[in-house]
Amino acid sequence: MARDSRSASQVAMIIGAAAASIAITFLAAACAAGPVPPRPKEVLFRATLLDNKASLDRGVLSYTPLSHIKTATVSQFKVVVTDVGRGPQTASIIRFHGMQVFQEDVPTGAIVGIRAVICDNLTCQGESTTRQPVLAPGQRATWYWQITGRKPGRAEIVLRTDTYFLNSSVSLISRIVYVYGRVHATAAFNQQQTGRKIANVTKTGINLIETIGSVAGAILAVGSVVGWLVVRARRKPAADGHDGATTSGSQGKAAP
Repeated sequence: MARDSRSASQVAMIIGAAAASIAITFLAAACAAGPVPPRPKEVLFRATLLDNKASLDRGVLSYTPLSHIKTATVSQFKVVVTDVGRGPQTASIIRFHGMQVFQEDVPTGAIVGIRAVICDNLTCQGESTTRQPVLAPGQRATWYWQITGRKPGRAEIVLRTDTYFLNSSVSLISRIVYVYGRVHATAAFNQQQTGRKIANVTKTGINLIETIGSVAGAILAVGSVVGWLVVRARRKPAADGHDGATTSGSQGKAAP
């Protein structure tokens, strides 16, 4: 039995050593071979992506400022992207035809998509196709939103732009555009707020009157009970005195 167990353990050790040797051999071969090269399709895709980026034009994005937004009033918010061709930017423009200009390049010469990803203190309703072609210098595309102010105070719209190559779903370059403004109160909004305040004050006064009435009623009820107890307490001694006098009188008559 001892010999059999020793033979089995020796066989197991030999098998384990052989497996470890094979694993080390494969690992060494993998390290010597280096990283796995990318597939031909991935190489082609990367090359095409780089070529597409290199072929893009410069684009200028402008938008209407959020300076005249009013509560519960619908206004139009417009964004325009214009292809200005290639080459370095020679001038910095802040405003263009009354519109605010985004100070970063929005690549064109391709399909441009714009979405409003955040509308803070505003209700935004898009009215344009998200993706539009801006393919050549001088060409432009326009996006419209109907926006409504919610309450007086700070407002913000965050736009995301994506540049696509033709019908591809892969964004070549994206930008985030922050647009800040304020919502102003209208006369109707102020009247409505005043009416609400008056209604709240009136409701509070009514509740206070009801509370005072309830307390007064409770006080009257307690006073009535206390008065009844006092009257009862006064009547009881008088009744006792009257009974005593009658007894004495009867006793005096019985004496003779």
